[in-house]
Amino acid sequence: MEPTEVRDHLEMVDRILAQANRAIQTRGTLFILWGVVAAILNLTAQMAVNAGAWQLWQTVLDGGLYLAAIVISIAYVRRYQKSGRLNVTELQFIRILWISLAAAFVAEVGAPNIFTHWAMSAIWSICIAIPLLFIGAQGQRYALAGGVVLLASVIVANYTPHTTGIVLAIGDIVGYAGAGVAFELQRRDG
Repeated sequence: MEPTEVRDHLEMVDRILAQANRAIQTRGTLFILWGVVAAILNLTAQMAVNAGAWQLWQTVLDGGLYLAAIVISIAYVRRYQKSGRLNVTELQFIRILWISLAAAFVAEVGAPNIFTHWAMSAIWSICIAIPLLFIGAQGQRYALAGGVVLLASVIVANYTPHTTGIVLAIGDIVGYAGAGVAFELQRRDG
């Protein structure tokens, strides 16, 4: 092999490695958004449990936040898709997130007698952990850590019946929004 051929091959390997490194980096915006929204939903649920009844303002707040998060997510994805700035991992994450959220929504709306109050909150936490664990399986340690934190919060919440919503909200903030912040810091540094 000629020295120029070796150089060409090494440059090609460098390009492949650079692309592979970028493929596991993702933006944290949607993680932060959904982590904060999920935490607020769990906190309002905890407030309802503590008060002994669900209040109208909680329904309006939760419904409004959920709808706003969906609209913001759709606008975000469309904006970055049109510009061609979403990488493969981000597209996979978005697809898995929507599938997971759709499954949780079906369980909540279609089977409320099976999945009661805190069971539904736990299902949401597990469903939002799935995209993190998927990205984590591709080598993204912040995503893996975030997914593990979410799953751990479900286990801890099971054994803290008087603060279940608070424990799940902490899992949402640390596991989901925290992973999003880590992704943003990693993108800016790297």
